[in-house]
Amino acid sequence: MKMQMNLSASRRTYQELYEESIKVKKENCVTLKKINLVEKERDELAEKSLEKNNMVQELIEMNSSLKDCVLKLTKKLNQANVQLKNFSSGTSKVGKMFSIGHSDGNKRGLGFKNNASVSTSSKKVMFIPATQNNPTIPAALNKVNLVVAFKPPVSIKSKFSKFNTYLSLL
Repeated sequence: MKMQMNLSASRRTYQELYEESIKVKKENCVTLKKINLVEKERDELAEKSLEKNNMVQELIEMNSSLKDCVLKLTKKLNQANVQLKNFSSGTSKVGKMFSIGHSDGNKRGLGFKNNASVSTSSKKVMFIPATQNNPTIPAALNKVNLVVAFKPPVSIKSKFSKFNTYLSLL
């Protein structure tokens, strides 16, 4: 009988240990899954960290090259400003040279022609009826109801050569 009790106590203990081992195995399985998940996340984060470090290095190099470019462009800008300043002072000196001997009221400059008679004289405005075909006017203009012939002053004519070509047809 004692043996039977020892045997039944051993079976109960064995059963309890077996159930406990199943629980531990399940917990181990869950823990292994968590460990695998954490390791996977760690690997992904390490890869992202490496990418970010590479990107930072590239940005540092780009920043350095852009700083060099800014320095070069700043030097060019300073040179251009010096040249512009020299040019501006040179043109003011030329302007002073041209104005020597002229009074303040004198409006004449290089290429100025005071042809008061030419600027006030212009051709008379001529109206041509639409039904009349005038042989001196191009055929395309004969169809227009109203043609205005205008001859501008000489000083304006020289500035607008394309317009003058058109006006010469009138």
